[in-house]
Amino acid sequence: MPSSLISTFGKKCLGIDIGTDSIKIVEIAKFRKKNYLQNYAQYTLIDDKDFKIYEPENSLPNVEKVSEILEAALWKANIKEKKVFFSIPDFSTLFLLFDLPPMIEKDIPSSVDFEAKHQIPLPLSEVVYDWTVISKEKIGPALKTKVLLVVVPKKVLEAFQKIATICNLEIIGMEAEIFALTKLFSQNINDKKNKVSENKNFCILDIGSKSTVLSLIGENNSILSSYSLDFGSLILSTQISEGLQVSLKEAKEILKNKGFLFEKKDIVEIFKILTFKFSKEVTKIITEFNNKNEKKCEKIIFSGGSILIPGFIENLKENLKNNLGTIDIEVIDPFKKIITPKVINEYLKKIGPLFSSAAGLSLTGLEYLEYI
Repeated sequence: MPSSLISTFGKKCLGIDIGTDSIKIVEIAKFRKKNYLQNYAQYTLIDDKDFKIYEPENSLPNVEKVSEILEAALWKANIKEKKVFFSIPDFSTLFLLFDLPPMIEKDIPSSVDFEAKHQIPLPLSEVVYDWTVISKEKIGPALKTKVLLVVVPKKVLEAFQKIATICNLEIIGMEAEIFALTKLFSQNINDKKNKVSENKNFCILDIGSKSTVLSLIGENNSILSSYSLDFGSLILSTQISEGLQVSLKEAKEILKNKGFLFEKKDIVEIFKILTFKFSKEVTKIITEFNNKNEKKCEKIIFSGGSILIPGFIENLKENLKNNLGTIDIEVIDPFKKIITPKVINEYLKKIGPLFSSAAGLSLTGLEYLEYI
């Protein structure tokens, strides 16, 4: 299908993932019930001590600088679409899980609002929250429910709104990064070749630059629990920087190009030790989950730019297999169900994990646009 027809008649949306050291953009168009990749772009922060994408003291995006970078990235990639779905970083999102006593279904919303006053550790005037029921148990005429509350400070949403205004973008929505990933994963794992039943539990391991988010996902892609782990590519880059007495920028380049295949065996050995410790943390969380739940975690899906480090994913897989046995492990391909130009298919498979959140956001935005 000629892209000119898609551009003219198809609905489009940008997914923009503003991470701690990079900005990823994916533009997808929907035409005749099929999704087409229109464009993508990435900006990676160099070792600039004077600028951070997120302000360390308040975890808010640097509105002026991020807007400048985003405008430049959109211009360079010749992206003209204005509708956008932003991700809210996990460190700006609070997830709270609690049980409600048995009650009739129509009373659940008011009970959640009442409970939110006691669960949220900030004044309600300073936050926006949403919730979803992740499990129900029928007790006579009533329901006992487990609820997931998602809380975001208003100042975070206001910062993203300012960025959109400066860049002349129209915000379709904003949501926690994990929801964009579950949207993407649900499309990728429920196919004929790799079918996962809707009532199976699985784990999303999103390995970023400074941290990893481990989320356990259950029936209908509901988030059962989520954890932040202190592991990412920056930890490994720092080992190179300190070990070789080189700048962090140089260390990041070495990690990107050589990773676990680096000729300095002593540094690689440290990589392996850190990865082993990380795998033990992951194993502990999944094992505790399996011990408490009748339905076990049956799959781990990797996402995030850190898994592109040469040799890293192989090392991590080996550790997890040794610890957890026969659990399925795979790396996400965010463009698996999206029609892409054949000439770059192999390249997109290679870099795909970098763009998982952005692709999920774009798909979420397109789904929303179908109903307005």
